[in-house]
Amino acid sequence: MGKLGSGVHSNIYAVSAIKGQKQIIRTLKVVHFVYIQEGIPLKEPQIKTEVAVLKSIKDTNPDELGFAQIYEYGYESNFNFLIMTLLGPNLEQLMKLCGGSFTLKTTAIISLQVLDRL
Repeated sequence: MGKLGSGVHSNIYAVSAIKGQKQIIRTLKVVHFVYIQEGIPLKEPQIKTEVAVLKSIKDTNPDELGFAQIYEYGYESNFNFLIMTLLGPNLEQLMKLCGGSFTLKTTAIISLQVLDRL
């Protein structure tokens, strides 16, 4: 599928799989190990916290909109990974569609959606 975005230590991709007759699209977040000291990796960086928060939200309210479902997470070689639901375009993609900035109305709508999910 392709790369959706990246951060300082991570990359996020849209990936697809075939299940029966259906194509399923998921998000794959890959995080390079963060090293505590030279040669000593921290194997559970923020992904562990991210997973705990998402699971807590889903356990509290399974029908909550706007939060991804987690399918798999762990580490392999020098990377941590997280596979979750692809909910739609991210804010960076939406901003590009809007010409590089959001209107006051769009900013207000995003703010209300964020507050609704707190």
